[in-house]
Amino acid sequence: MKIASVLCILVLQAFAFAQPFSSGSIAGTLADETTRRPLEFVNVVLLRSPDSTIVTGSVSDKLGRFELTSVPFGNYRIQFRLLGYTERVSRPLTLSAERERIDVGTILLAETTVNLDEVLITSQRSLVNSSIDRKVFNVSQDVMSKAGSVSELLQNIPSIEVDIDGNGG
Repeated sequence: MKIASVLCILVLQAFAFAQPFSSGSIAGTLADETTRRPLEFVNVVLLRSPDSTIVTGSVSDKLGRFELTSVPFGNYRIQFRLLGYTERVSRPLTLSAERERIDVGTILLAETTVNLDEVLITSQRSLVNSSIDRKVFNVSQDVMSKAGSVSELLQNIPSIEVDIDGNGG
């Protein structure tokens, strides 16, 4: 049993070392086309060339840099997307044993206008507002304020005790 285990480990190690290095990396920088300033938070998506399936992705840092690591060898395109900028797709790229690291250089993205539909903003008052000298309970949000009595409403407020006769303390 021990000999079989040792033999299995030796075969697996030989197989692992016999495999060629099969992944690389792609890096670059993103900037605004007009100002040449770095663009932060650009979505960088690596697409397999024949079928455009997503392989991996990243987001550019505050200096506009991105790096995709542990990318399997193959043919790819890179898609760059940021709200307010025109989407851009890179030229075809090939990672191989001869070219394990690709630097695409600086990619410039052009600003574009974005039309949004209407925006509806809603808010709600807080149930409790605390200040230094008092607590204010906003009962307009309480269902009991619509249908119940004042004593029922006071029973729902923390730190207030109401007896059966409706006397508070």
